[in-house]
Amino acid sequence: MTKTQKIIRFTFLINLIWHTILVAGLLGTFLQWSQAYLLLLLALIISAYPSLYLPKKYGIKVTNQYDPFYFIEDEREKNIAFKVHSKIFVSYYLIIGCGFGVLANAFSDGVTSEFKIFLATAWCTLALFLPNIQYYFLWNRYDQ
Repeated sequence: MTKTQKIIRFTFLINLIWHTILVAGLLGTFLQWSQAYLLLLLALIISAYPSLYLPKKYGIKVTNQYDPFYFIEDEREKNIAFKVHSKIFVSYYLIIGCGFGVLANAFSDGVTSEFKIFLATAWCTLALFLPNIQYYFLWNRYDQ
């Protein structure tokens, strides 16, 4: 397994962990659980972990958060990254469209608050998990 594949797998797994905790914390906040803010704090701490771990383990600089190619080593991986990113933009448009639907339902009077909570949680789950899972599987598909 190459260094880039290890980085992709590590970020995929750590994103799954902190996204799950974040969605649980948001759901807990919506349902007014008393310990929900601890879950949100834990998700924040876990989300910062890769910026500490990756430079020590792999010697990568993750100081530029806006550079999606901080782990790319050669031209082949750069081409894979361009293919993956172009496919993921379609998912972002889907997520934004669903977000407008959730927002429209949030302001309607005929919808119960429980259904609004369900829609908001479903949209957060879609927005967090879909690009992460899609990135991981597309990278493995193109990296053969």
